[in-house]
Amino acid sequence: MIILYMSVVFGCVYLGVMASKKLQERQSFFEDMRDFLSGYLTNISFLQNEFKMVVNDYVRFKPEADFSRFLLSYIEGVISPPDFLTAKEQSEVVTILKSLGKQDEESERKVVESSLNLIKVRVDMATIRTQKYSSFSVKLGLLVGVLLVILLL
Repeated sequence: MIILYMSVVFGCVYLGVMASKKLQERQSFFEDMRDFLSGYLTNISFLQNEFKMVVNDYVRFKPEADFSRFLLSYIEGVISPPDFLTAKEQSEVVTILKSLGKQDEESERKVVESSLNLIKVRVDMATIRTQKYSSFSVKLGLLVGVLLVILLL
């Protein structure tokens, strides 16, 4: 019986940990997108590489990041945003990427700077959300698990 109770508690804690991980992935995604846009803005100013070359360079730098996988799928023509983004965030990310690499230098710089400002806001919101709810979700999972054990007694 104790094994059942422990399994219930660990299962609920695991759900809390997974919720926490989703928040951290979301934060990491936006931080990576901010880094990519900052690098792309620098590229516009100095190197003048094509958008696809900048994407390939970034992906080689961070091959395991969720944003890198998303960029690769976008370049290949398959747009599949991560599931931890809301529908509004998904459309914003896709709209930003669709606007890159299609204009003259000055227009491109303005688009990237405005996109960078939007993503910085998203990073700040994701960071606050992660700090606020990450440990809370694990603790809530533990409390729910203990509550279920008490109810089973």
